[in-house]
Order: sequence, then C-alpha cells, then structure tokens
Amino acid sequence: MGEVFRATDTRLGRAVALKTAREQFSDRFEREARAISALNHPNVCTLYDVGPNYLVMELVEGETLASRLKKGGPLPVQTALLYGLQIAAALVEAHEKGIVHRDLKPGNIMIGKAGVKVLDFGLARMENDAPLTASYMIIGTPAYMAPEQRAGKPVDRRTDIYAFGCVLYDMLAGGRPGPVRKPIQPRNLERIINRCLEDDPEKRWQSAVELQHALAAVRLGKHSVSVTAGAAAVLALAVAGTAYFFMHRPPKLTAEDTLVLGDFENKTGDPVFDQTLRQGLTVQLQQSPFLLLVSRLG
Repeated sequence: MGEVFRATDTRLGRAVALKTAREQFSDRFEREARAISALNHPNVCTLYDVGPNYLVMELVEGETLASRLKKGGPLPVQTALLYGLQIAAALVEAHEKGIVHRDLKPGNIMIGKAGVKVLDFGLARMENDAPLTASYMIIGTPAYMAPEQRAGKPVDRRTDIYAFGCVLYDMLAGGRPGPVRKPIQPRNLERIINRCLEDDPEKRWQSAVELQHALAAVRLGKHSVSVTAGAAAVLALAVAGTAYFFMHRPPKLTAEDTLVLGDFENKTGDPVFDQTLRQGLTVQLQQSPFLLLVSRLG
C-alpha cells in the first residue's frame, strides 16, 4: 500500500520515519492517525505529524520481530515472555482507548533498543466508530486473522487477542500455528496460547489485561521481587536512589528479574493520597528502559 523512508525533520533536526501511500488512502491514513494520536505508551510507535498522504512517525532503530524470527528461529522462553508482556501492554493501552489493531503480526512489531514497539495502526478501528469498510470486506493478514475476521464478521478486542496468541506461538515455536501445534513449555504458557487461539471469542481471554496478568504469573513463577503495601517507603527510596545504584555498577538486571508494584495503604488520613502515590510511582518507573511494569495482578 505504500513505502516507509528514513527522513530528517529539518525544523527539529531529528531522524523520523516517513510513511507514504502510493495512492490517496485518505480514510486509511485518517484512521491510523486518529488511532495512534490517541495512544501515549512506550510500547506504541509515536506519531509526530500528518500530511495529505503521509505520516511522520518515530524512527525505531532495530529490526522487526519477523526478521528476528527468520534469522534466529524460536526465542528463549524468557525473551518471548518479555516481548509478549510488552506487546500485551501496548494492546492494553489501545483497547482502553477503544482501539482494535486488527493486523497484529511479527512484521508490525519492532524490537528496538528500549524494547518492543507495536507499529502500523493502518487497519485499526475505533470500536465506537461507524465501520469505514463494508461489513463483508476482509482486511488483515490471513495467517494471523481470527476466525471471525476471516469470515468478514464484526471484530473486537478479542480479535487482537487471537492474533497475539499467533505471535506468541510464533516466537516460541518458530512458525505459525496450524491444525497440529508443537508442544510449548512450560505447560501453563501453552494453556495461555491455546486460550488465545480459541475459535469462539467467548472462550478466549476477554481482555488484554487478563492476558497480561496470566503472562506475568508465568514470569513470576521463576524469579520475582514482590513490593507489598507495607513497602511504600522502601520503594520510594529505591526510586530516589536509582542514579546512585547505576553509578556504583550493581549486578545487571536480566530478562528473568521482575518487579511488581503493589498497592499502598494510605495511613496519612488524607484521601488525596489514596490513588496518587501508586500512580505517581507508576509514571516514574515507566520512564525507565530497564524496567518492565505490568498492570496490577489482582
């Protein structure tokens, strides 16, 4: 449908990705611009500007997940879980804004220096919008389409969850899921994938948040550090001392290390702190490229 160029924003002096259309796909570009501009998340590619037949986007240095899999085959379980959690986080953000991607696949996922970036919302749809295509028109990438999408039926966020299951299986098995699938270890991870790939949307995970929690539980089954309600002061000191620890060269974090940000008990008597403390720390921790922060586990 078009081409993507590396370009330079001469006004701001920064490298950008310039996505152009071979023809005037005004509805498609308007849809993509609307979808991406509504999102503000470290795992979603940032939109800078829009023109009559082009988008100016964040330039993500790295390679697509498709390229990574083609060169190296299946990923280690912990790497696949790390990427899976970041992709799921992008879907949580999109779905909370009422956006269904509809074309999630390895070719639309970039592996950059700061982690995963989900790209290409050109087929995305706002759930509350009137359809921009006829109800019988089938759009997307066939190998990653949910059954209802292939049949031209209405889609919703559970359609993205099916595609996510295809991507996660691809990362772990080194190929797309078919009628006969390779066994996945650990078994609880295989059960997560199988539930994503249910033909009936009612039998899948009903939200990306549920899926994210299930994946986080698999990671937490090995190495975890749990920050509970009574540890707010300790966590605050840890955040404040981040620069000190980096300067004194602590052991490097690995893909097997997980930090869980729990709830806090407000004992100040001032209700203003009921939600703001956790939200404030969440925002601060999300700025770090060294930490993966998932939604609350319960």
